[in-house]
Amino acid sequence: MKTIVSVIIPVYNAEDYLRECLESVLKSSYKSLDIILVDDGSTDSSGEICNEYKNRFDFIKVIHQENKGVSEARNIGLKNASGEYITFVDADDTIYPNALYSLLKKAIETDADMTIGKISESETLPVGSLKNKDLLKFSLEDRSIAFYACRILYKKDFVKDLKFEEGRTRSEDSYFIFQCALKLPNVAVLDEVVYKYNNNLQSATKVDFTNKNHDDILYFLGEKGKIITKHFPEYKNLYYNLIVRVNMQLLQNMLLHTNENYEKREWRALREFGKYKKYFLSNVEHNFKMFFILKYHLYFPAKLIWKCKDFLKRKK
Repeated sequence: MKTIVSVIIPVYNAEDYLRECLESVLKSSYKSLDIILVDDGSTDSSGEICNEYKNRFDFIKVIHQENKGVSEARNIGLKNASGEYITFVDADDTIYPNALYSLLKKAIETDADMTIGKISESETLPVGSLKNKDLLKFSLEDRSIAFYACRILYKKDFVKDLKFEEGRTRSEDSYFIFQCALKLPNVAVLDEVVYKYNNNLQSATKVDFTNKNHDDILYFLGEKGKIITKHFPEYKNLYYNLIVRVNMQLLQNMLLHTNENYEKREWRALREFGKYKKYFLSNVEHNFKMFFILKYHLYFPAKLIWKCKDFLKRKK
């Protein structure tokens, strides 16, 4: 195969991980590559590392820009990609040697717009072919297949008119997949681990929960609702069920990461939960598992602890 694959890598202060990431891509068994490094205003030595690799390999491009965020960096990469297929790799993650070969082979065999691999042996994906509204349905069911923009090989012609939502720091990956799903793609799913996520808490894509992140999650949830209501009303119940699950997740996150306007945000989440709770039953197994984790292992006991702490502070 002579098909060129563009590998887009946004880079921000990743000096401790970048070389390992780049070496994993360079060790790929598939060699017809176009690697695009977008240095997003790094203040460490990441920019110099990018330049070093550019000088060593003529198929590596480096773009330096002011810090604008991972979404802007990915969009710049998309604009500069010359390959017939595109994939994204975060600068603190790695890919497996046969990842690109396996993804591309499957993509060509099935004429897939998107080819998806696993991120762990334990991940359960609907292996095979997805067509028409399958991916859209999975994205509304909050399945892991619709979480990550990385570990996917995209036809460039399929994503050339799409972009990551800029200025957002949470859920931008899942919304990009949602945009892909709206185009009713032909999707091939591999039963093979292709991508390794590393637990770098400083990564732009692994940020802590903040008010901004909370707002971004609700923004994307609202955007999905507008589109589903207008264009796919048959999936409204799935969307309402998604509202319930997202608000359960927000309640968990608010307890783990205290922030300003906590009570206002908490009551909003509880209100939304109550408003749509009847749709909770549309995915009983998944939702009740989450609910009982929320009820017995985290939310209510933790809430009691926080209330006690507040009471003791007022007594001092």
